[in-house]
Amino acid sequence: MGFFIDAECLIDEKMTPLPLVDKKTGQPIQSNKPKRGRKVAVMVWDYHDITKGKSSLCGSAALSTELLKKSGYHVLNISYKDYNFRDKLTDRVSFIEKQLRTLVVKE
Repeated sequence: MGFFIDAECLIDEKMTPLPLVDKKTGQPIQSNKPKRGRKVAVMVWDYHDITKGKSSLCGSAALSTELLKKSGYHVLNISYKDYNFRDKLTDRVSFIEKQLRTLVVKE
């Protein structure tokens, strides 16, 4: 679609990751079935993607998020304000896990 997804996964409601590609055939597994899990696209945004002085996406960042939603993805937006790469690894992992849990379980 003209942009990069930082990470892509398929997660069921119990937070168990599911395979995206069949190991035997190498073909993508159809995930249109709601019982199978939710497709999640993780997008990490830096200073230039967010409107100055506000916390909303602007321009191509907002467009790419909407295109992903229309394609059936649940989008996890991670802002540079919310995520510090200098934090401890355990803190970073727990932050992402908490964000994924709210995204997958809430709907």
